[in-house]
Amino acid sequence: MRSTTYAAFLATASAFGSDSDGDALSLLQMKAVHQTSGSKGTGTKVRLNSTGQNVKCTASGDVHVDSWLNEEKLPRKNPQGPGMYPLLTKADGSEAVQFYQFACAHWGAFQSCAFMNSLAFKFDDVIVRIHPDMDNPSQVLICLNDEPVWSPDAYDSSPKDRDGFCKYLEHRVGVIPGTEGPNQVVLSGSGTRPALTREGTGFVAEMWGSTHRGYTAPDGRGRSSFEMCASINMKDALEGSKDVCMSDPSQYVVAGRGSQDVAHAGISYADFGGWSTKDDPATPFVESPLFTQTDHDMFCSKGNWVNGNTCDKTIIFTAPEPPSDKACADNACPYDMAQQMCKSLKSHQDDYEECLFDYCMTCDETVVAAWEQWETVIHPAPLCATGMVDCQPADICSKSLTMNVLTPSQSNLGGAGPDSGEAEIRYKNAANINGQGVDLVVTAAGQYTPNQAKSGVAGSFGVINVKCGTEVTLVFNIVDSESGAAVTVDNVALSWYDLDEGKKNKGRSTVTSCGDGLLTSSSTELTTQKLGSCWSATSSTRGTAADNPKSPFGMTQQQRERVATFPFSGVSSFTSTINVERGSKGRNFLFAIEPGVACSGSE
Repeated sequence: MRSTTYAAFLATASAFGSDSDGDALSLLQMKAVHQTSGSKGTGTKVRLNSTGQNVKCTASGDVHVDSWLNEEKLPRKNPQGPGMYPLLTKADGSEAVQFYQFACAHWGAFQSCAFMNSLAFKFDDVIVRIHPDMDNPSQVLICLNDEPVWSPDAYDSSPKDRDGFCKYLEHRVGVIPGTEGPNQVVLSGSGTRPALTREGTGFVAEMWGSTHRGYTAPDGRGRSSFEMCASINMKDALEGSKDVCMSDPSQYVVAGRGSQDVAHAGISYADFGGWSTKDDPATPFVESPLFTQTDHDMFCSKGNWVNGNTCDKTIIFTAPEPPSDKACADNACPYDMAQQMCKSLKSHQDDYEECLFDYCMTCDETVVAAWEQWETVIHPAPLCATGMVDCQPADICSKSLTMNVLTPSQSNLGGAGPDSGEAEIRYKNAANINGQGVDLVVTAAGQYTPNQAKSGVAGSFGVINVKCGTEVTLVFNIVDSESGAAVTVDNVALSWYDLDEGKKNKGRSTVTSCGDGLLTSSSTELTTQKLGSCWSATSSTRGTAADNPKSPFGMTQQQRERVATFPFSGVSSFTSTINVERGSKGRNFLFAIEPGVACSGSE
């Protein structure tokens, strides 16, 4: 079972005054240590706890990061220039955070030296960018997807509430459009303190503007420094990436050296423009900056660059990608080697092409490793349980009878209602076999105790409600819709979905069947066991209604990890036993007559 990683990131691109142990740091330090109770200090700490890896990253001072964006281990390009960097990325790519920073630029009339100023968040296909308003630092701008900044190159004192443009926080509070559903993203807060919470995944980001320590402006007057700070919690963060949170300490400027002392290695400011095609190869699912051209224009136009450089507005954010063979030629990287390295991804052509391109741009074998890891996340292979005689997931996937429509005409399982009459759930015309309509009839063999009499159907699933602390054995019968005679099928599979449990293992759930075996996702959360000629799958993780699947298709990684598929051959009926340990009320068990995870990896 894949371990769960909780990454809590605290990024403050500022030191809030002086530390009691010495002066506040002027550069970001990154180092991994086992943090003990009561430890102090600035920089990055990595702490492992007994429940899984809990990574905490703290950034203090001006964030001067060595640039891995174009080449490995080269010093940061122009420490006084802007930079876009990833902070944290979820292992399945559904969440990512980037930040935009410059070492010091004075904001127009405010003359406030600004460092890390903006953050961008990716939630599946929705992007949320958050900027302090460079015209009014008492407000923050919330930009959705590619919405442009209003008046990026001239002072503007308007309330910034225009449709189609970035708006003040007060106009955006609520559910972020495009994220509605069980994993919806909610924006809250006021002034310069926005917060983003994603329901069902544990993601929380709290942000605040910070004004601190004096700074001598170009006009000779003492000014304050201002930047956005953030506290970000992400479940299952990707640890193998070069996200600022997770990077090798050698990639960062050595503590104690002033930014002007950092060797530039002859790299010009304009070289920074390649990030859109030279991103972090360890995060293949985040292929370009989350920020936009108008974001960059705003920083360039409204910032007075203290080192005398002119902000280069010609940076291309969406440079067209060259073909992979040309990229290899341009970078003196053997194309035949790229093809050989990436060949394991050929079953998914898009991923294969992206792997070729990333390898050709970097000549780095870690790119391929990252893509292979990503392949197991987005296309997890089915896992055959121990003891199966002949497990062929592809055959189970292609040959099993499916019942795509489960419409109950009778719902009275075990005589518990809500209907009267036969003690069964009958799904009328659940499938058609060679022109013959068949029903699926579910009965209880022995005692059945529901918490609520609502078994039958839930969206695209069949559903069985079972009271905690009880057990029921279900018999699934395939019968002719007209005559009621048993109909034998060559192959059929029963898949149980959303096998999770309550707090502190309450309501732990186990499903058992005696057929041809059991299949789960290769990254399953379930605990499986062979019991004689039967197999069982038991929940191990707490779940909520918010993470329930809506359909057997298009599930998230977490939802796939909670599926158990039991195949059968040459049967007209099959059984499955549900056991629910003691807990509060009851649990709903979702099922489908589908090959489920047997088809994983072929999407």
